[in-house]
Amino acid sequence: GVMMLAPDENRGKLAYFLAADKVKFRKTVLPGDQLILEAEAIRIKAKTGRVQARALVGGKVVAEATLMFALVDS
Repeated sequence: GVMMLAPDENRGKLAYFLAADKVKFRKTVLPGDQLILEAEAIRIKAKTGRVQARALVGGKVVAEATLMFALVDS
């Protein structure tokens, strides 16, 4: 959602989470682990978007999913 909030026409809008598809939890994450989140835009439209997201601990993928979100007026 942050990528879509940058353009002037989207300032002041909120990104709402819509769905998570193809979710895979690959390894256990423990308290104290540093979780790094990465997301790559797959499809961006005027008011919706889809990203491929990964969570990493120690450089290894611990979870991944395709996430969908929508922009709405605040």
